[in-house]
Amino acid sequence: MAFTNTVSSLSLRCSSVLDSLFRCTQECDEQAYTDAIEDDRGRYRVWAANLGALQAPKSFKSLDYRLRDAVQMRDSVLSGLHRLISVSERDDSTVELGAADAGETVATSFEEGETAHHESKPGPSTEKRSIFTSATSYLSIYDDDGNMGRSIIDLSDMVLDGVRLGYDRDFECPFCRTIQNVANRSEWRKHVFGDLQPYVCTFEDCIPDMFSSRSEWFKHELDLHRREWHCSICNKPGAICGSAKDLKYHFDTAHGKEITAKQMGLVLKACERPLKYFDTFSCPLCNDWKPSVRQVEDTKEFGRHLARHLQQIALEALPLSIEGLELRGDLELTHADVAKHNAKNDNHVVVHDRVYDITKFVDEHPGGEEVLLDVAGTDATEAFEDVGHSDEARELLDEFLIGRLVERREDEFSSIIPGMGAS
Repeated sequence: MAFTNTVSSLSLRCSSVLDSLFRCTQECDEQAYTDAIEDDRGRYRVWAANLGALQAPKSFKSLDYRLRDAVQMRDSVLSGLHRLISVSERDDSTVELGAADAGETVATSFEEGETAHHESKPGPSTEKRSIFTSATSYLSIYDDDGNMGRSIIDLSDMVLDGVRLGYDRDFECPFCRTIQNVANRSEWRKHVFGDLQPYVCTFEDCIPDMFSSRSEWFKHELDLHRREWHCSICNKPGAICGSAKDLKYHFDTAHGKEITAKQMGLVLKACERPLKYFDTFSCPLCNDWKPSVRQVEDTKEFGRHLARHLQQIALEALPLSIEGLELRGDLELTHADVAKHNAKNDNHVVVHDRVYDITKFVDEHPGGEEVLLDVAGTDATEAFEDVGHSDEARELLDEFLIGRLVERREDEFSSIIPGMGAS
């Protein structure tokens, strides 16, 4: 789709739309919607200011100027802005206030216009859903453990601009648009979180810096914030204080003059330790942290728990969809689409109504390349079954899945319905 508008003009219209929606919710006295739209409006303003979306198109600082040679990226931004504006043009019956459940907000990135309005049902819903926009969504609102939140789709399940992504080979990252090469899912997740930089100190008034890794971030919190002070004289489990001031008070009241004023500073420093046990109220972001038995150190477990919160928050920064990005198996292809890929260096086949790109397997095929070239661009179901492939071969084939067939040829139906296809 070609767009004639500028990013600047559409961004200004979006600002007006959000302002109008905010005023509307105030007039209707719907606090849940007012708070949600005010939050969206604030995040939109931050986005627009940071990227120069409201700057004049000819300004060097404007998003229009910076994307002048990146047509696809520019169209993706314009498409998102168009969708946001479209919310204000809906029929009044679809913007019915009063049925909002604040816990049912399914989209949190302002880029997608659906965030300004969503349908919700009373009460919590346990049905797993995905967010769908004009482009295929790749972020589930549930994580891998079935908990609310987004998760990172496996790299091998992505197809970007018709190119299937995968491990151990160069690919264009759909998020940062740089060329990457990762060996496995763990490295892929590290790359995505490296882009997002989710790790920030959770203590108020601390440095605003972001940390490059989870270990660096949690070490900072343990070294500077999550501390406790052990009485070196009592040396009992109960003689632990939450601050140097409390320990000093303990020394003054329980141990009299055993420590002089000159020694106090050095002793307090020597008694300081990083926390090893985290109680029920240790997590600043939830009430779900379950501490281990007091005698068992749970530092690593708590670090992972808190890190997952930061990761989920950071994942909200990803757009709900990217133009040109499809999930493996989500591509809908016809026989005509498959027929275009009928060469050794571009070989697609159909097996049981599923479409596979076997181009990179041609040279590795145990039966020789001629067999695969004979079925290139066609339905190879019969040929595949005639050979009697093993379970391992069928699993290997699944690695090359790119989509599914959405139509059958007329001659296929003729074998099911007598007379069909006859002239």
